[in-house]
Amino acid sequence: MSYVAPTVEHIVSVCTKLDDIDLEEIECSTGLFPLEALIDSAEQSMPCYIVMDNKKPIGIFGVFESPVDPEVAFPWGFFAPELREMPMWLLRDSLDFINGLSDLFDDQIVYVLNNNERSIRYLEWLGFEATGEVFPGLHGSLFKEYVLCATQL
Repeated sequence: MSYVAPTVEHIVSVCTKLDDIDLEEIECSTGLFPLEALIDSAEQSMPCYIVMDNKKPIGIFGVFESPVDPEVAFPWGFFAPELREMPMWLLRDSLDFINGLSDLFDDQIVYVLNNNERSIRYLEWLGFEATGEVFPGLHGSLFKEYVLCATQL
């Protein structure tokens, strides 16, 4: 398993492997087709990485810094099913990434499609807590807000 800087080819490969719920979440949160949204996110994130397994892209993740509060980060990521089949690797490295962000940012905020139960369980395992806030997305969707404060760690 390794991390590399994203290329359009990597992003196309990852996007074709995502589950329907992830594709729905991307579209409902951005209003863009998932591939377009992921390319845009990769360009705007600092940092952004592609997860590679045997030279094949199987995930993408990154972080946005809040444009209004430099102490707030918005981490994001989407992973192909084969990466989720390696839970120890995914959980260990995800936790390391999130903990590293906590050294740089006071708060990390994630908005997740309210029926994306797998992502919700994953966020909770990482230590994020639901705020109880729900925000409307496109196509009648709803997004739950999850927060991780550096002081929680």
